[in-house]
Amino acid sequence: MNTRKCWILVLGLAVCLVVLASVSVWAGANKKSYIERVSSGEITIDEVLNEVRREPLVGLEGLLLIVGKLSSVEEQYGLTGLELRTDVELRLRQSGIKFEGKDWEKTQGKPCLLIWVKTLVPKVISNDSVVVDINVELQEDAVLLRNPKIYIPTVTWRRNWLGIITIDGFEDHIRGFIKDSVDQFCNDYLAANPKEQ
Repeated sequence: MNTRKCWILVLGLAVCLVVLASVSVWAGANKKSYIERVSSGEITIDEVLNEVRREPLVGLEGLLLIVGKLSSVEEQYGLTGLELRTDVELRLRQSGIKFEGKDWEKTQGKPCLLIWVKTLVPKVISNDSVVVDINVELQEDAVLLRNPKIYIPTVTWRRNWLGIITIDGFEDHIRGFIKDSVDQFCNDYLAANPKEQ
């Protein structure tokens, strides 16, 4: 039992560090604006985080959807790539987000919505639990400011979960998290690209 608590603590700390690093990188890039707007009461921390998440989606015209290949472990516990892809495609269509168009290669930045799941089955936790890393992220080419001739793939939007789940709730938990994440992506996209009326 103590080993399980240690794993949970380590995973929790890792997630906290990733969140803090993300916010501090953004704050460093926009420090003056961030401090002034929050201290004046013009905007809350939650609103700042929403802006940071939505700004990269402004002007996004379409994307390529890639669902990573599942391992035999994920398939053994009932998850299929086809189910995940169908869940995501449905949500993108309902939100009016174009994906996998013929002109994707011509789309500026070549944005890709990547969905991937990684499962570890460490024997130290228990026989009925696994460690899962679930990621939903938008990657697109970005330009290095110091050398605009260099384009590198960069994550511009991300939602991930790392934790321990039981095998009996494996498929439901993963599909649920991915559905919620894609819904958040769609909401952020729609907020960043309001339709003209």
